[in-house]
Amino acid sequence: MKCLLITLLLVISLGCDTLDKVQPEENQQAIEEAKPKNNTGPSLPEQGSMNPGEITIKVKVMEVYNSNKDICGVSKQNVFLTNVLEIIEKGSSITYMPNKGDQLLVNFLLAPKDLDTDAIIEAKARESLCTEASKTYFTVTSYKILE
Repeated sequence: MKCLLITLLLVISLGCDTLDKVQPEENQQAIEEAKPKNNTGPSLPEQGSMNPGEITIKVKVMEVYNSNKDICGVSKQNVFLTNVLEIIEKGSSITYMPNKGDQLLVNFLLAPKDLDTDAIIEAKARESLCTEASKTYFTVTSYKILE
């Protein structure tokens, strides 16, 4: 009697299989219809290629320091006082985001050539934490002179 009952349950369970193997073509058509047919519609904005902690800014050089200047209590070479004109591109995880009109002391990684007071440049800079970790400063890694 137990064998008959187990066989009956097995036949019923296999007969009521919920996975329909007859309709894969219909499922494939539904998937194809759900895909967008053209790419002319609105798309997601492209992600910038900025690294975290980097920013591209347009600045005006206000003052050039020929000797070492203290930034965050550390003496640095190639320091310039700049005025922020525009934020062009920003990376993620910037602690202090400068605003238009802010004056920043920036450190150039290499000694800049042909850079004078009142020059307008587009600079790619990396943010660094000061030793006290409540302030930051920017180190210019590359730039181009606009005016």
